[in-house]
Amino acid sequence: EDRDAQAELWSRALRGEVPYDTEFRICRPDGEVRHIRSFAFLQRDASGTVVRTVGVNWDVTDAQRAAASLRDSMARYDELVSRLPVGVYTFRLRADGGMGLDYVSNRFAELLGADTESLLRDIQVAFSVVHPDDSSSLQDAIARRDEHNSWEGRVVVDGNVRWLRLDSDVTVCPNGDAIHNGIAKDITDRKRNEVLESRYREDLEIEVAARTAELRDAQQRYSAMAERLQLATDAAEIGVWEWRIPQNELIWDDRMFALYGIRPEEFLSAYEAWSRALHPADKARAEWEIQQAADGLSEFRTAFRVVRSDGTIRHIAAFARVVCDADGRALRMVGVNHDITDAKAAEQELEKKEQRWQVALEAHDMGVWDWNVVTSEVVFSPRLLTMLGYRPDAWSSQLREWVARIHPDDRVRVSAALRDHFARRSTRYAVEMRLLCQDGSYRWILDCGKVVEWSAAGKPRRMIGTHTDIDEQKRMEAERSRLSAVVEASGDLIATADTAGRITYMNRAGRRMLGIPDDEPLDATHISDYHDAETFRRVAEVGLPAAIEHGLWFEDNDMQRRDGSSVPVSQLIIAEKASGGSGAIEVLATICRDITERKRAEAALQEREETFRRLF
Repeated sequence: EDRDAQAELWSRALRGEVPYDTEFRICRPDGEVRHIRSFAFLQRDASGTVVRTVGVNWDVTDAQRAAASLRDSMARYDELVSRLPVGVYTFRLRADGGMGLDYVSNRFAELLGADTESLLRDIQVAFSVVHPDDSSSLQDAIARRDEHNSWEGRVVVDGNVRWLRLDSDVTVCPNGDAIHNGIAKDITDRKRNEVLESRYREDLEIEVAARTAELRDAQQRYSAMAERLQLATDAAEIGVWEWRIPQNELIWDDRMFALYGIRPEEFLSAYEAWSRALHPADKARAEWEIQQAADGLSEFRTAFRVVRSDGTIRHIAAFARVVCDADGRALRMVGVNHDITDAKAAEQELEKKEQRWQVALEAHDMGVWDWNVVTSEVVFSPRLLTMLGYRPDAWSSQLREWVARIHPDDRVRVSAALRDHFARRSTRYAVEMRLLCQDGSYRWILDCGKVVEWSAAGKPRRMIGTHTDIDEQKRMEAERSRLSAVVEASGDLIATADTAGRITYMNRAGRRMLGIPDDEPLDATHISDYHDAETFRRVAEVGLPAAIEHGLWFEDNDMQRRDGSSVPVSQLIIAEKASGGSGAIEVLATICRDITERKRAEAALQEREETFRRLF
């Protein structure tokens, strides 16, 4: 594949058009392909005819392979360094109380909804977006001079509230200034989940307590109604009626007239008076039920709606007994009516609340448990079991079903959290743990709950809680940790800088290569601090523009150590653009590999080449 090109090059060299300096491949007898670097000196006579050629060939296969390996390595590292979602900043609290931002990354400015220039020019631009309720805690954090500082709070950008976490290392300068070098992370999703979890736990407790109270009230009302229907003694709440069947004569008391909204003088005193008041949708059923009772085929215990003369609809509960003659013929029916409209409305409202509660749980994929602490009986919701791969009815109602599936390494922590809550050292119980799934694997679960019933002696009697699947969240946390470990474990220099050229990160291998202590902050240093003037000029005028245009730039360069010496490197510069399609550069990254040995080998080859030139 290289023959024609080499033949053409040789012909041009013979004609004096170009020097003979090239690379080509050769195939050895054993089939191995090697890369050869070749240089030739052509001696000519007075007429320009080539009378003698002297050349030198040397094998550069290993260097070619090393370069290919480096390109592959750079591609892998490109993936790693692109995952930098945090904003970087340097904040200065001056000794005289003044303050300002010495540096902010584009991501930091994006988090605050501002541009870097305005933030650097006026610190109030940053403070102006801090939520009023969190401003005081931010000022307290700024005033602290702890070695490591952190703050969580809200910012309001374009009307949207976002949660940020600031983590910084604080350095106190000899002049009394406190320098905060830190990163800013958007933790809105985490905070939103925490708020939702808290809100739904509170709503769950309120709904359960309200439902329990409403059910208790409804039960009491229904019990009282049954007594009144049986005894027919509470004329204020119960209407009493009698239907004399052979005569078709209907007799109502005053309460019945009030229930049906009919004046006594308008009453027909017949079965038709009751039938006419029935709601059209209930009429056929109610008439059939009363006829079945009159025929002795069933008991008359029912409920129906009536339409009053003013158009209002009331729900009525009815009960009656049939009195028969000696031959079993129905003579009369005596019964009671009770207005249950309010109870029906309460029941319907209770059903709506229960539906809302169920929808809320399903929307957030939560399983619910209700634990009788005294008897160790637990009611597990179907979702609690299905999220672990079990059938909804796979577990019994005993606490041991749940305990047996807790990961052995988590049991002590779970028990401690429960003890703290039972001892009222915590307002709620919350713990992350792993539970055994049907397939034998474990899933991470956020288990939250609260005691809703205590004994007179202060002992827990009943506890209600939820399970939330956080397995994916845990896997993502582990993946981020692994990626960080890979970068730190690399033997190559890996570093990042902002678009102004300020260094924002350098791994341990890079610090060792350049003689920088591991604990020395680098955010006050610039790309130019790590190159001599000529190399930095080439990087600034050629490398960075190429990386910005094409995404990356690769070339051999020299890095400058802290002691002033230089180290030759193969350098890859990557320009990472911000998400969103704006095209703006968000971060600059570089990966450098020490090529000292390779350079020595190349120098030796060059020296031999010069020797040949001098000889010939």
